[in-house]
Amino acid sequence: LKTIASNFQLATERIAAERETKHQLVQKTALLKEVHHRTKNNIVAIESLLFLQIQKCTDEPAVEILHDAINRVKSMRSLYEHLLVSDDFSNILVKDYVTSLIEKVSLFILDPARIDIRFQIDEFSLDSKRVFSLGIIINELLTNAAKYAFNGLATGNVFIQIVQQADKIIVSVHDDGVGLPHDFSIEKSKGSGLMLVNMLTQELKGELYIDRPDSTPGTRVIIKFPIGL
Repeated sequence: LKTIASNFQLATERIAAERETKHQLVQKTALLKEVHHRTKNNIVAIESLLFLQIQKCTDEPAVEILHDAINRVKSMRSLYEHLLVSDDFSNILVKDYVTSLIEKVSLFILDPARIDIRFQIDEFSLDSKRVFSLGIIINELLTNAAKYAFNGLATGNVFIQIVQQADKIIVSVHDDGVGLPHDFSIEKSKGSGLMLVNMLTQELKGELYIDRPDSTPGTRVIIKFPIGL
């Protein structure tokens, strides 16, 4: 009887501990969502302040820089909106997030009557930190294509491909525009876009390639990084 009573007490204590653990987990999840919600609101406030600054600014280069900053902020906001409806912050569906990001960002930086954007994205998940970096990379490459790839051209296309091959993620952004100069290098680039892409690629422990194919027009940027940490 003593053994039965002891086992019953242990089982009761274990059930109570499991309930308390689940309760704490629910509380922490709710708190984390609240933090993301507040962060998203702060990002919206920053975005509004940048818009106000643009309205007061008369210097064209400064206005362009502010627009680039706003697009980066929009990319961040898109991630936090995605996190708010996610139940698992360590596994974000890349296809859902990047598709939503492309649709939102393209409204601000691409002329749909002039530039067509297409994409192919595999079904896989990444943690929120790497998804965030990936989102900024896509934003920067789309911005660069919109600003420089089709100068002097009536129309153009941008192709985005994100695929999983074995233990690596391969990101390809290819436009059929005017292409880069043959002596181009990221180190000599005056813009901050590709420098930021290169920095984020290094944070992902990946490799960055810029391809100027002879058989097809335009430029292809390829990024490879491991799927595991």
